[in-house]
Amino acid sequence: MIKDYNKSGELPETEVGVKLAAFVLVVLIAPVVAQSELEVSLFVQNPPGSGVPDGMRLLWLPQPVEQYCMGKTAQQCIDIDYCMRVSNKKTRSCLKVGVDVTLLPAYPPDVRPRRVLSVLFFKEAPIKGMDKLAKYFDSRPKEALERLSGNARVRARIRLVRTSDDDGFELLEVLGGI
Repeated sequence: MIKDYNKSGELPETEVGVKLAAFVLVVLIAPVVAQSELEVSLFVQNPPGSGVPDGMRLLWLPQPVEQYCMGKTAQQCIDIDYCMRVSNKKTRSCLKVGVDVTLLPAYPPDVRPRRVLSVLFFKEAPIKGMDKLAKYFDSRPKEALERLSGNARVRARIRLVRTSDDDGFELLEVLGGI
């Protein structure tokens, strides 16, 4: 690495150098985080595997991927979502999703969320309206919650947590079934 020292033996302080150092410092200290509360539609599914008897899986899908995920399992939808976001759509995993991902459009830069988000909740969770979700979940046939369907959704109030490299959500309140 070549360093350009001034006559006193110190590195010169340039505007670009200061801005770059400030940027690096900010990135290293903490990622940029934005939070907002939203009312959204979440898909309800049985959790994968049989080791979670009281669990309920909620998925939040970016709107552009929803149409390709209907009738698919959560994992198939996650795979389709991944293939919509990567530049090389001819990877082995993208060729196996059952959809020609080379024809799928890229997500718009302001899409919320930036990828499929999936969270496992338990019926005993201290979340307002969780009793509504548990009642809705228990009233549905198990097989009806194996694949994504417009008939297996709930309205919820969530907090979107957006960092510089990912999204997440916190369930604040279940408002009811759709």
